[in-house]
Amino acid sequence: MTAGQRPAVVVFCRAPVPGRTKTRLSPPFAPDAAAALGAAMFLDVTAALSDDRFDLFASVARPEDVGPVRALTPDGCAVTVQIDGDLGRRMHHAIQNGLAQGHPAVALVGSDCPEITADMVAAAFDALERDADAAICPSGDGGYSLIAASSDVAPAFADIAWSTQNVVEMTMSAADAAGLEVARLMPLDDVDRAEDVARVAGDPMRAHPTASRTRAVATTLAARDRGWHSPLESANSPSLY
Repeated sequence: MTAGQRPAVVVFCRAPVPGRTKTRLSPPFAPDAAAALGAAMFLDVTAALSDDRFDLFASVARPEDVGPVRALTPDGCAVTVQIDGDLGRRMHHAIQNGLAQGHPAVALVGSDCPEITADMVAAAFDALERDADAAICPSGDGGYSLIAASSDVAPAFADIAWSTQNVVEMTMSAADAAGLEVARLMPLDDVDRAEDVARVAGDPMRAHPTASRTRAVATTLAARDRGWHSPLESANSPSLY
């Protein structure tokens, strides 16, 4: 990479507004609780990725989200607004915009991955330096939680059935058909369901220290309403009580 330039990490996020943030968690959580979890996860992600190796950005879908999100960002994290269009168009533009600004590579990360670490992102950038065109961290739901690129990888974002269990496989197939090499990295699950929250909050073998804010909010919610997660998760997560 060019001396003096750092790769960019862009966190796709929404303002933690009840009824509009982490709606797949509501139910079982009330909208305000789901929003509180969304805010905690965003704080965990941006704290983990505030690293001297990267330039950090938060990217929101709506201009009115800039203020609320900026209030949560760490020092040095700029807030940008995504273009209109489907998720693929917005992600492709975010990567191209970062490259056009002089960053040697750009990684996109979801704000609902509180277990992410800076080393995971660095591994993606290392894969690009080893001649991969893109690098992906798959998630357990068939999608991916991180994608990084150092050049235009438009085919990876075209004609993908977003929010389905086939996102990673469709992305890999589209990239392969276009002659792009995609490095498949260590999986990183996001948090979309109550059992995901219970896993992060109650499994010390998986929960990374940077997920401390998410665990704290989940613990508070569990104390307030013990019925939000399954009996199996309750048995496996005694620390929630």
